[in-house]
Amino acid sequence: MDAVARLAEDQYFIRQELERLDLVSFVADGAILPRESGISSRPMEGSVPFASPDSLRITLELPNHGKLTGMGIPRGITLIVGGGYHASPPF
Repeated sequence: MDAVARLAEDQYFIRQELERLDLVSFVADGAILPRESGISSRPMEGSVPFASPDSLRITLELPNHGKLTGMGIPRGITLIVGGGYHASPPF
């Protein structure tokens, strides 16, 4: 199986697990969230990698990647605020 197919399989698995666990989103530990600018998808230089709080940390065992740890965001009112934009998952 090529890398694209493995990635797609892992993404599908994560979506299924989020539904099963009644979570609305997941942010992996080590993710670089700040962007270079409001119109760029490139990471901001010097950013601090994301680290989930202990109270929301979960570990998923992906079919190809293996263990992936990060923050599972539970269903409810959630607001994520960033420097260039604000986003909230559906309620």
